[in-house]
Amino acid sequence: AILVTVMLATCAVPAHALKVATWNLWAYPDANLATRQPLFRTVMQGMSPDVIVVQELNSSAGADSFLLNVLEVVEPGQWARMPFLTLQPSPTVEGGCVFYKPSKVSVPIYTQIGTSGPRDVLLARILPNGYTNISATFRIYSVHFKASQEDTMTRRLECTDLRTNINLAPANTNFLIGGDTNFYGATEGGYIRLTESQPDNDGRGKDPLTMPGTWNNNASYAPYHSQCPCLSGCLAGQSGGGMDDRFDLFLNSYSMADG
Repeated sequence: AILVTVMLATCAVPAHALKVATWNLWAYPDANLATRQPLFRTVMQGMSPDVIVVQELNSSAGADSFLLNVLEVVEPGQWARMPFLTLQPSPTVEGGCVFYKPSKVSVPIYTQIGTSGPRDVLLARILPNGYTNISATFRIYSVHFKASQEDTMTRRLECTDLRTNINLAPANTNFLIGGDTNFYGATEGGYIRLTESQPDNDGRGKDPLTMPGTWNNNASYAPYHSQCPCLSGCLAGQSGGGMDDRFDLFLNSYSMADG
């Protein structure tokens, strides 16, 4: 799947308007690289985020390739990356990475969080320029939850593990949860677990959009759909599902919605 979602995050004084994006790169760089790489450049030129977190990145060499042959071609000299993290060692390697503009932010801390699902969650702490105290970071939790419309149970378990972990963060921690969620609607247990009110709400995520019900193949939600834009005549290995799901999204902490 080729998946992309963008969200704006506004930070406190000194003011920074940061554009943060997430993209499932679909087996990058192993699948149809020569065909797809120019298309990645086209999208990145139009989007021009300050931070982008990616899923389905298959190697450290792939991270270098995306940095040097996509981002740096579009915006020369403006990009850096954190080290590649392996989030799923088998049956195929899948990892993640955060790419960022050093003129805007740095990534001083990063790690990964295990869940009940097949892949770990990547956690990166983003420090906007102009701040020196590590407490000024905001966190990005990059997720790639279990796929398939039938496997809602695994996604709920993954989200329970993640919510429990984020609840342990200090009160009013600023965070984004973003990535390829594979959620089919607001009634999914995993989505509910990440957004519901609990006795400990430090890890509660807020959906910036009000979208009740089923998102899959729902024409009224078409402007918010992501997933694969290809429905027929697709490249070998593509999902071919068409642009009919809101798999890719950001949830923000309530502390990031207070202006």
